[in-house]
Amino acid sequence: GYNEGMSREFARWKRYGGDLSLLIFDLDLFKSINDSFGHAAGDKVLASVASLLRKQIRHCDILCRLGGEEFAIILPETDVHGAAIVGDKLRASIANSQFRFKEQPLPVTVSIGAAEFRGSDTQDDVFERADRALYLAKKRGRNLCCTELDLDDATSAPVEVVEYDAKVGEATLP
Repeated sequence: GYNEGMSREFARWKRYGGDLSLLIFDLDLFKSINDSFGHAAGDKVLASVASLLRKQIRHCDILCRLGGEEFAIILPETDVHGAAIVGDKLRASIANSQFRFKEQPLPVTVSIGAAEFRGSDTQDDVFERADRALYLAKKRGRNLCCTELDLDDATSAPVEVVEYDAKVGEATLP
C-alpha cells in the first residue's frame, strides 16, 4: 500500500538523495458516474483506470489506491518537472480512453497534483503540496495536471471566479 511504499522510498531518498516525486490522482466528477450508472460502473471504472495506469508506468514506480476515487504514484528518481510530464501523459491517456459500461460510453477524466521531495520535507509535507496542486487542477476546470510550482502563481490567477459565480447563481434561485 501507500504507507509501505512511501516509507521505503522516503527512507531511500533520505539516505541516498536523488529525486523523489509524488502524483495524486482524483477521478473527476466520480460521484456522478456512481449516481448515473450505479456503483458497479464506478467500480469498473476504478479498476480500468488502475490497470491503465499500471501499464504505463515504469517498473520502479509505485501505484497505490488512496481510497475512494484517489490514486497516488510514487516516482523514484524523478523531479517535479519529470513528474508533471508523466502526470500529463497519464491524464491524456485516460481522457482519450473509451470507457464503456453496458455499451454506454462513460467520459472519464482525472485531475492530478504533483510535488517533489526537497530539503527537510516530511512525507506529509509533500503529500499536502501535491494535494493542494490537485485541488488547484480541479478549480482550474479539471482534466489537468498541476504541480506545486503552480501554487505560487495561483495567487495572481483568478481561479476563484467560476466557483464563486456558481454559488451566487445558486443563492439567487427561488
